[in-house]
Amino acid sequence: MFKIPLADILITGKCNQCCPYCISFYEKGLKKGFLSKRDIKNCAKIFSALKIEAISISGGEPMLAYNLVRASKHLKTNGFKVQIETNCTNFEKYYQDLKGIITWYSFSLDGHTKKINFLMRPQTKKSLNKWGYQFDAVFHALNLLRKNKSKTKVKIGTLVSKQNAESIILIGELIKNYPQIKKWKLYQMRKNNPNHINIKKIKGIIKKIKQKYSKNKSFEIVASPSKYLDQGSILQVRPDTKEIYTEITKDNVFIFGKLGVDSNDKIINNIQKNYRLFKNVNARYNSTYKI
Repeated sequence: MFKIPLADILITGKCNQCCPYCISFYEKGLKKGFLSKRDIKNCAKIFSALKIEAISISGGEPMLAYNLVRASKHLKTNGFKVQIETNCTNFEKYYQDLKGIITWYSFSLDGHTKKINFLMRPQTKKSLNKWGYQFDAVFHALNLLRKNKSKTKVKIGTLVSKQNAESIILIGELIKNYPQIKKWKLYQMRKNNPNHINIKKIKGIIKKIKQKYSKNKSFEIVASPSKYLDQGSILQVRPDTKEIYTEITKDNVFIFGKLGVDSNDKIINNIQKNYRLFKNVNARYNSTYKI
């Protein structure tokens, strides 16, 4: 029987950046949401029954969630591989407590300079005063992992747009000497975004990167076309509504149930009866989420 390979838990909607293309930016209600200890336990029971092997913890910014360590430990104890997708601004606070728990970290880096990265991933003045530049935070986290010879793998995620396309190749110079980085993934913006560029150009960028860094075999370089965003999604959990759902298309969401409202058995049965909705999950998983 077909298995869903990964679930994405949005543990909190709160974030300290204001990226205009992000769901946390334009869905204001999401920012107030978080998943409780009971929610995480229910997720673990549901995903275990579905034989899901890996869970990605995201947000918002997951390292602003008060229960991140407890949730990660619970998922690890229940046999899941755990990945955290973070902007790194609060990484040092959690690094020691998450040692030995996390299989992969996914770090966001959208420019080879502070200026370009800030253009793609804006921060308010308040955020800058409290957290500093997100660009600096990424390299602080990478240096920390390298210094401690961490065995946790890292994926660098870069969203390609008209604003940063010409400088993407230069990111390679910054990340090529970090042994923990095992994947560099370039994401395509959705077509409805004015800064969208076509996948052919992104593949051209990847070709240039591979030519330039052909001697560096430490990390894989891949692309994720926006069609995977538009044609279906991995199983996800929202922190505000407590809904477990999948996106059939970007405008069509199928909800399997709500944590704390519907029984775990009902949600499991509803997902199993609707496996057809995950028709594109293998392509998306192999391209984006394999951990």
